[in-house]
Amino acid sequence: MAFLYEIKNNEITITGYDGAVSHLQIPDWIGGLPVTAVAKSAFSRRNDLVYIRLPETVRSLHMFAFYFCRNLKKAVLCDGITDYYDGVFRQCQDLLEIELTVNAGNYTVLRDILSENDRTVRVTLHLPDGTARLVFPDYVLDFTEDTFARAFHSSITGTGFTYRECVNKNGISFREYDQMFDRLAAVNVPLASETALDRLTYPYSLGEQPREAYESFVRENDTAAALLAVAGNREDWLEMLRSRSLLGRKAAEAGAEAASTAGKTRFVSLFLGVSEGASGTRRLTL
Repeated sequence: MAFLYEIKNNEITITGYDGAVSHLQIPDWIGGLPVTAVAKSAFSRRNDLVYIRLPETVRSLHMFAFYFCRNLKKAVLCDGITDYYDGVFRQCQDLLEIELTVNAGNYTVLRDILSENDRTVRVTLHLPDGTARLVFPDYVLDFTEDTFARAFHSSITGTGFTYRECVNKNGISFREYDQMFDRLAAVNVPLASETALDRLTYPYSLGEQPREAYESFVRENDTAAALLAVAGNREDWLEMLRSRSLLGRKAAEAGAEAASTAGKTRFVSLFLGVSEGASGTRRLTL
């Protein structure tokens, strides 16, 4: 089992993989030559792929490179990809997590991936001066026929399309991203809770006003936040909730009970110490 590739101008283009593979890690060099591209349809319609990692050397992803990989859940890549052709990740319905290392301030690949995916996508950004975690909600694009006018009219349901407009080829407008939170909170409390938890835990370019808005929302929905931390195995969320005193006693009890039921003893111990105003720390009994 091995990578299939072509050599042109002393550079490698990956054309496929011989054999089954669930976690695909494309090398940066093969035979002393840099891997710079993934060919058209190189991995399309592969049901074995669950995870892919592309090296920093890759500059081009050609048409349908990973098209209809229906079990692909996570892609890890770098912002050196400047040639992103149509349909690279199209119809990858389970691709819900993107991890991008930003070295050159190029967000083209992230913008293009998000434009191909109308489902909820979670993005981790590794930036030179910090880390950001962002949730991009889903949306539905509908078309209705106007027979009299002989035309079709489009309509968008959900906040995801507007969230995606915060991303352009040169960066992300975190201010615009945070300004849309009220709209998301009005229609999807669980996803709004997740968004708030990530922004507070990784507060990259987070202003004081949106920080207060996120904290206020989490306090009002602290039980949902506690249960999300347990369900997602997100110890980082729980540590943030504790350090900012965003969990009330009842929320901590609900979280401890859920963690105990799931056999997550580390989470149970983290929920045990709960500060409740001037009354000090209380000990929960399970």
